[in-house]
Amino acid sequence: MKEILNEYNNSLFAEFWNKYAKGTISYWEMESICYYHHEHELANVDYTSYGISEFNDLPKEPIIERWYRYKGIDRPIYKLNTIAGTVLDKDKIRHTVTLLTTNGVAVVKLYRDQFSAFDRQISEVLGNDDKKTIVERSWFKRGNKLLITGFRRDGQFVAKTYRNTGRHTIYKITDIGEDGTISLIWERTGEGGE
Repeated sequence: MKEILNEYNNSLFAEFWNKYAKGTISYWEMESICYYHHEHELANVDYTSYGISEFNDLPKEPIIERWYRYKGIDRPIYKLNTIAGTVLDKDKIRHTVTLLTTNGVAVVKLYRDQFSAFDRQISEVLGNDDKKTIVERSWFKRGNKLLITGFRRDGQFVAKTYRNTGRHTIYKITDIGEDGTISLIWERTGEGGE
């Protein structure tokens, strides 16, 4: 009888643990106090494999790779980089997201439509009672980890890609493996993209 009771208690504890205590110490720190006392969650990610740069190591002025002419105006094509970080805050008026990278804070500037597309909450009606159920929250919710491609301009990182860049502007990091691998999605729920 005692064995059955212990097994039942262990099962309840495991269920409780999986529901409320999932993740690492760094994850718990960000969720509870919005600060990493221990190392950053992305500290062990293999930056070279994913083409990630450190924000503070990028030049303050964007590097022009080449020029193109559009409607009689010469426009620059900038050298793009990708940064990774944890969302700390967002500003809906300025269309910016504050990311905590492994070596500092980066303010990411997005286009209005781009910001709105990733900031909106997706919900759908389930059942006959016309109640909406949240399917996916904003990607700019505090604690989410993102990969963003663009270029640095002074203290800001401007999110930008070109037709031939070969990657999307924003990726959401869904999982971080112990070996430094990450799982990414690039489209919102219901739009494909895993």
